[in-house]
Amino acid sequence: MRSMLAASVSLFLAMPATAQVISCVTNSQQLQAALVLAAFNGQDDVIRIATGHYPIPPGGFFYNTESVHADDKHLTLIGGWSELFGNPCGQQLTQNPFYTVLDGGGIDRVLRIRPGRHGDVTVRLLTLANGRATHSNGPAIGGGLYIDPVADNNTSVHRIERNAFINNVSDSIVGALDLSTGVVIATGRRLVINNLFWGNRALLGIGAVRIQQRGGEGVWFTNNTVIGNSVSLPQPDYPGAVQLGGSADRHVYNNILWGNTLSDLHIETNTPLYLHSNNIGHRTGYLGSTAASGNMSTNPQFGPGFLSFTPGRTSPLVDAGIHPGPLPSIWHLPERDLNDSPRVVGPAVDIGAYENFRVFASDFEDQQEPDGDGSLPAALCEAVDCEDPQQRGE
Repeated sequence: MRSMLAASVSLFLAMPATAQVISCVTNSQQLQAALVLAAFNGQDDVIRIATGHYPIPPGGFFYNTESVHADDKHLTLIGGWSELFGNPCGQQLTQNPFYTVLDGGGIDRVLRIRPGRHGDVTVRLLTLANGRATHSNGPAIGGGLYIDPVADNNTSVHRIERNAFINNVSDSIVGALDLSTGVVIATGRRLVINNLFWGNRALLGIGAVRIQQRGGEGVWFTNNTVIGNSVSLPQPDYPGAVQLGGSADRHVYNNILWGNTLSDLHIETNTPLYLHSNNIGHRTGYLGSTAASGNMSTNPQFGPGFLSFTPGRTSPLVDAGIHPGPLPSIWHLPERDLNDSPRVVGPAVDIGAYENFRVFASDFEDQQEPDGDGSLPAALCEAVDCEDPQQRGE
């Protein structure tokens, strides 16, 4: 069985048993095979995903270390790879997630990851679209991505960075991304950095994101754009687009949380909350904070373009974000934004996942043109329902 799976995945670098394996996949069959191998090969795995369209296999893409024979290593998934000298993943010509689409087809969840006690998880530069979390395949939670550790005392780091979650659905709660440890005691950290959540919805509550962390190094939710997510039949315990709970510290910086049904941000518990330089339309739950500065509630004033989520030149979100301090920090600003443009142009980072590429203060353009105008590429709409989510009927 394993030899058959191995034959379907291109391994361009295999290091000794204590190091990592780098694999390349170019279709859905190869991707699922690589996920299965990664759970059992006793090594850290980096799966490079070539640009393209990846319809899910039956049941969705699944990485599972629950088996007694599974290992407890790190897993990294990275999109945006292209061919070079016969290697299908020889170069990364784009860091725009819209060119690597994992597509649930409205049938099942896009991706579920069940890491071990110490295995870190990184998901980067992917579009997770059209997923549907149903009761027929595990909990109906997280239509785009559901990460649920298999073991208690979990020390792993979960990093979700520069992805797009579009048009995912849950038949219960949490439309797009669930990083909820549930009954598992976790002492690691959860980082959700520079992602777009648009047009996701859930039947009962939490249209986009839920993060619950019990202890550890905390939750870091930074430079995300969460807009146009909805709930069909809202329940009192699950309002809003983003819900943060648990006993760990929560750090919420530089986010656009705007234009979602019910509340845009719901804080479930009164544990330490650090809230800086966010644009939040409506907030519910625990309304206090341990520290807060630079927050606002205003129309984002996005620039022109097809479903553009880039702040326009006159937007109050331009140059309004905060940066990590001079000392080493758990959180960081990526070098590129979600449009593969420089992440910082001008005196400070912009709020949200996209950077306005004109310098606000001095009226000249960045010398490196962005990969587009910060709007959704028309080609993406061949795989994703780009109809305005506020107009989409059920």
